[in-house]
Amino acid sequence: MLAEALHPYPDDLLIATKVVLARSAAGEWATTPGPRTCATRSSTLRRLRRDHIGFLQLHRIDPSVPLADQLGTLRELREEGKIGHIWLR
Repeated sequence: MLAEALHPYPDDLLIATKVVLARSAAGEWATTPGPRTCATRSSTLRRLRRDHIGFLQLHRIDPSVPLADQLGTLRELREEGKIGHIWLR
């Protein structure tokens, strides 16, 4: 819907998406989807008509994955040009 409403995007439009921890039906917490999946998932980017995410928000740190690995993934994605700005909560 975003692409249909706003595409072609103005040059100064910043599109954001987030990575969160979600509770499963069994009550367990899981990251859905992870930062790499979120930033590179072709269906999301295709629907947005973009080749990158301008602003990726990591809303929750996944306790099952070392923090250094999560931050390293975000840094790699930024270096690859898949994401622009990063926000940690």
